Amino acid sequence: MLVRLFLIIFTPPFMAWVFVAELWREVKRAPFYAWLECRIEFDAIRRAWRTKTLINKD
Repeated sequence: MLVRLFLIIFTPPFMAWVFVAELWREVKRAPFYAWLECRIEFDAIRRAWRTKTLINKD
C-alpha cells in the first residue's frame, strides 16, 4: 500500500519534470540543428553549382 501511495504521489511530478527537462533541452538545440541542416544544404547546392559551371559543354 505504501509503495502504491509513493508511486501515485511522486511519479507524476518526476515524470513531468523529466519531460520538461528533455523538451527544454531540445528547444535550446533546435536553432543549432536547423542552422546545421541549412549549412549542409547550402554546401550541397554550392558543390552542385561549381560542378555544373566547371563542366564546359561547348
